[in-house]
This record gives sequence, structure tokens and C-alpha cells, in this order.
Amino acid sequence: MTQRERRLLWAIIALGSVVRIVLAFAAAGVTFDIDSFRLVGEALRHDPLHVYRLVNGGFILGGAQAYHWPYPAGFFPWILLTRELAGHTFLSFDGVIKLPAIAADAGLAWLVQDVIGRRGGSARARLAAAALVALGPSFIAVSGYHGQIDSVAILPAALAVVLWSRPGVQRRAITCGLLIGLGAMVKTVPLVMLLALLPTARRPREAATLSASAVALPLLALAPFLVADQHHVIHALRYGGAPGLGGLSLLVQPGLASNWLNATPLHLTSVSHELYDHGTVITGAALLGATALLAYRRVEALPAAVILWITVYAFSANFFVQYLVWGLPFFLMAGYLRGVALLEAVMVAPTVFAYGAPWKSHAVGVIYAVVLIALWLAWVAALLVTGRSVVRPRRPEVAQPA
Repeated sequence: MTQRERRLLWAIIALGSVVRIVLAFAAAGVTFDIDSFRLVGEALRHDPLHVYRLVNGGFILGGAQAYHWPYPAGFFPWILLTRELAGHTFLSFDGVIKLPAIAADAGLAWLVQDVIGRRGGSARARLAAAALVALGPSFIAVSGYHGQIDSVAILPAALAVVLWSRPGVQRRAITCGLLIGLGAMVKTVPLVMLLALLPTARRPREAATLSASAVALPLLALAPFLVADQHHVIHALRYGGAPGLGGLSLLVQPGLASNWLNATPLHLTSVSHELYDHGTVITGAALLGATALLAYRRVEALPAAVILWITVYAFSANFFVQYLVWGLPFFLMAGYLRGVALLEAVMVAPTVFAYGAPWKSHAVGVIYAVVLIALWLAWVAALLVTGRSVVRPRRPEVAQPA
């Protein structure tokens, strides 16, 4: 990159961060999630070891069990700090709580362009990739408005995937495992990236070290809560999302989208109930099958990560718009810039519909369902294409005459 191009890169990242910060403090965000942060903060101050019981008292949202905190404990320190800052400064709680996700988006924007550059991509491609994160509507909506912390969890896991295949990384099993574990302290989903690295472990000992390092940090952070209140902690961590806003649950009962977006009661069919109860089994089985194929072909970490995230999207029972943050950075690092740009454009309307609910018009729910079902079909098609590229036998090299 020339000096001018580097300045443009940092300007893009800075602009995206400023837009998010302004949005974070101007808009309260999604009430349920912001209230969840507040409840967790209060519980941590009054009875920290029983926070999972206090904030996840059994209640039903959208026809399914709902949880205010179904995640590990890694974000607790920031919640407490945010509570103190909001109580002793002019800064609002709902603005400060979003700052780590905003910073993580900036880190992801830098990381994706760096990877593209190291793989020989042009300066134009690097700037485009950074812009698709820094100025991408999907990323801005989640970190700047919603208040969710998916990018905080994904950034360390993305770095682990990058470092795993980079020459010269010392003790890569421990380094990459701890990075995945750091993300899993915030949300458990980064543990999926273990499956992207294991197929190219050099020996069983390295695979064991990688796995142990990845689970050590979240278990260590959860240990006091597990000792004090094992039942409620494990019960909360089994949360698999709410049915009807995307994924297989929307496919089997499309009318749920209108119920969500029009704020009308959800009535799950028997099939939807079964899918809700066993959806994680379906996703897990699909991931294990994909991992077996990746291990057989010894697929490198980044293309393996792409296939695994597509598998997650194709076989998840439930899908929220913020889940795109999980896979998009990996798609960009793999060079799928046009695909990500198209996906972000397509998701603008569903994102507005989801965050702008409730709506009076039932047409909103119909449009949302059509787009999300079409998106699911696209994930299935993408999985078939990428899977075929893995299983297709390689052509033997033909020796050239001397």
C-alpha cells in the first residue's frame, strides 16, 4: 500500500467507528439486550455467584424459553465497569456498553484487509474488504445500534484462524487455542473454529493442546459460578436462540416471522417445538460431518472456517441477523468480497424490519420471510459448491519433459 492508501484505510476504519459511536449514544438499541446488561450488572453487585439464576428466571418469549444471559462470564467485567461509568459520568449506560463491539469491528476491519494483502490482494481489494466491515450495514447495526457482542467474541477466533497457518508462529496450538478461548469467554460460538484448525494439526498432541487451551479460559471464567450454581449456569448455556426469525425454524413455519414483526403471539407447531428442543443436535451433527470431510482432505484453516460457517447457517434451527457477524470476516479474508457486498445489501431490509418491529403491516413479515428463506437456500447452494470443491479429487501433476 502507498502512504495515501494507508491513510485512506485508517480513514475508513475511523469513519466507521465514529458512525457507530454516534449511533450508540443516540439510540438506546434493542431494549431486551440492553436491559439484560443492566440486570446482569445489578446481579453482579448484589449476588455475583448466582447471577445466572437471578437474571434467567424462567419466562417465555416468543413461545420459547428466554434468557437474559445465556453466555459465559467473559463480558462481566465490562458490564460492571459500564455500570460505574454510567453512574459517575455523563455517559449513558446503553452507549458505553457498546464500545467493545465497536472497537472489535475496527479490529476486524484491519484484520481482513491485512490477510488479503498478505495473500497478494491489491490495495483496492484491501480497502474494499475493510470498508465492508467498517461501513457494512450488518456490522454497524449490531455493534452501533443493537448492542450485541458477537464481534467481541469473533475477533480473537478470527485471529486464531489467521495465525494457525502463518509460518513462524511459536507454540501455535497454545496461542491459537487461547485466542479461541478468549472469544468463547464472551460467547460459546467461537469454539466452532476449533473444528477449522484441528484438521491440519501436525500430530495428536498438538490437537489435544489446541483443544485444551481453547476450553481452559471459558471454564476458568465460569468455575466460580459453576461451583455455586451449576444447574442454572448449564441450563442457560444450552440456549439455542428463539424460533421464527430465520434458519430451519422459519423454513418449517414461515408465519412465525409475521408474529415476531407484528408483535402477535407465537404458536409453535409440534414440528417447531421438536426443532427448538433438538436444533443444536442437528447443527452439531452437520458440523461433525463437515469436520470429518475437512480432516480427510486436510483442508487449511481459512477455507475450512468458511465451510464451517456456511454449515452453521445452513443447519441452524434459528438465525438472527446479528449472526452474520460470525461468518462475514472469514468470507472476506477468503476473498469473497462481491458475495459479502451482495449479502449485506440483501440483508438491509430484513435488518431494518427486525430492529424496527413492531410493524402494523403484515406485508413486512411476508417480505422478511421470503428474503430469509431465499437466504437459507443460498447457504445450502453455497455449501454444495464449497463442499464439492473439497471432495473433488485433485488432478495429478503431469511431469514436464526436460
